[in-house]
Amino acid sequence: MAGLSGQNGPMDSSAEDQQRKQGTRVYKKSCPNGKITTYLGKRDFIDHLSHID
Repeated sequence: MAGLSGQNGPMDSSAEDQQRKQGTRVYKKSCPNGKITTYLGKRDFIDHLSHID
């Protein structure tokens, strides 16, 4: 049985763990009253006032 802070334990900071922590950034956009919320994978939300890209 592995210890709590040894190799293969949850406190192990291997390269694989570091790779998981550097995940994709997600941006959250909400309307002012909070009724509509969207999550974007990139900053590709462009509001032209007449339409939205």
